[in-house]
Amino acid sequence: MAGLGLMVSSGAAHAQAARHEMPAIILGNPAEWFGPDQYPLDALRSLRQGRVVAAISVDLTGQATGCTIDVSSGTTSLDKATCDIALAHAAFNPATDRRGKPVTSIYKLPVKWILPDDIPPLDAKTAPLQSTVEVQIVADEEGMGVSCRTIAKTGVAPDPCLTFKPGVRVGRGYVRDGRKVGSTAVYKQSSTITIDP
Repeated sequence: MAGLGLMVSSGAAHAQAARHEMPAIILGNPAEWFGPDQYPLDALRSLRQGRVVAAISVDLTGQATGCTIDVSSGTTSLDKATCDIALAHAAFNPATDRRGKPVTSIYKLPVKWILPDDIPPLDAKTAPLQSTVEVQIVADEEGMGVSCRTIAKTGVAPDPCLTFKPGVRVGRGYVRDGRKVGSTAVYKQSSTITIDP
């Protein structure tokens, strides 16, 4: 019997040593938290959408204790709404270390905000009818995009930087004195909407 007891004890110790660290597991379906009713009104009016990755702090009990933006959508209200909604709903099975003990952790929650199909119409008397956007695009020596920065934006003009993808061609490459060089371009766009009588 003593031998059997030793074997059980040894087996338990081996199983414990073989455990791996486990990340926090979110409870429920986050897709149910983000619906058309939660879409920020200013983002809706400006036709803003985009992808956000929120970094949620999870404590030893599985509660969400904080939220920061790891990847921004480019729209402040969408970023803020992501964290507000996550903190209001998120609960977790906490992360554990190799001994199976709960530990604090960071959970990355990706959310893609997509404009709903039934966008409410704007009041023609108060809606902004003129829009402008100015962006700065940096390209490498091959003419491939490196970065995009919105300098100014008014009205409901779409922001080109929201769909900008680094590594995609944005122009021609340039050569100075036989050496390839990068470039920076500033684009300005304006639009005017005319309402039917």
